Amino acid sequence: MYCCWHDFRAPDASQYLDVYDEIDRTLRAEGWEPAFMIFQSRVGHVPPGQLPAAMAVLPRPGTVLAPGPYRDLMQRLSGNWEHLTRFEMQSFIPYLPDLDLIAASRIPAGLAAGTDTIALAERADLCHDPFQRPCTAIAARPGAEFAGFPGGHLAPKELPAPFAAGLCDVFGRL
Repeated sequence: MYCCWHDFRAPDASQYLDVYDEIDRTLRAEGWEPAFMIFQSRVGHVPPGQLPAAMAVLPRPGTVLAPGPYRDLMQRLSGNWEHLTRFEMQSFIPYLPDLDLIAASRIPAGLAAGTDTIALAERADLCHDPFQRPCTAIAARPGAEFAGFPGGHLAPKELPAPFAAGLCDVFGRL
């Protein structure tokens, strides 16, 4: 389950909603690539100084990267950026889980974020922590827990053994 921090009525919720409103306005006025650039800079954790280089690679990696497995992976991913920006983002950002219903189900729940991603939340140039804050808020409900796993957003691919060990540990406690 993914949910934006505004779901929990945080005092700074408007800051996060404003970013997605800006992305949506830019999408309608200028197209998906300028909107995706805002997403990468404000939500995607790309530091401002690295944004031009990232935007040179992300939408069209085949024109920049050398042939090989990394370029193949990036080409597969880049085929999804437009769809993400046009259709997926706005569909899940306003999602508000029924935490009372989830807690009442008495089904054990575990939520997690990568420790590298958690560290990004402390950077002053980022306006958004899409993982740790909502996960810890949900985990505060009865029957849930929060765990930090090694790595970041792509930990299952980049660090499969430590990620699997963390996952097994959480499953063992549920």
